[in-house]
Amino acid sequence: MNRKLPRGNPPSQGGFSMIEVLAAMVIFSSSAVVLFSWLGQTSDRLSKLQVEQQRLFAELDALEYIKGLNPMAQPEGEVRIGEQRIRWSSKAVGDALPTKAPSGGVGVYVVQLFSVKVTSFAPNSQSDQTIHLIGWKQTQDARRELPFDLR
Repeated sequence: MNRKLPRGNPPSQGGFSMIEVLAAMVIFSSSAVVLFSWLGQTSDRLSKLQVEQQRLFAELDALEYIKGLNPMAQPEGEVRIGEQRIRWSSKAVGDALPTKAPSGGVGVYVVQLFSVKVTSFAPNSQSDQTIHLIGWKQTQDARRELPFDLR
């Protein structure tokens, strides 16, 4: 069965008009502008966070090193660990006090509280911190504290 189209009306063609294509391009381009600006901001924030993370890890490394320090024996100094440099200086906060031995007498050590200023130099940053540490010094021979003489 052949159907004949009326002669006066040409068949309608499917597709997009030029205005629809332009509207789609405007919507796409404005979405792309927003997306690219968001990506730029995100990459900028990520680089700042990476620098901050490196600074924090450098501070943690410095604190871990300083925790093992005896400020009474080394009141100031500087050490290089890889690309990082750690500098410290300390000053006594209180008086030096003797420790107590298990027997109840005077112990073999003298201890003192110190305020230690720690400066950490990483490749792109520097940080200052102040912590309190106990310094110690052996003042007597430990063999004197034995309950009986083993010699």
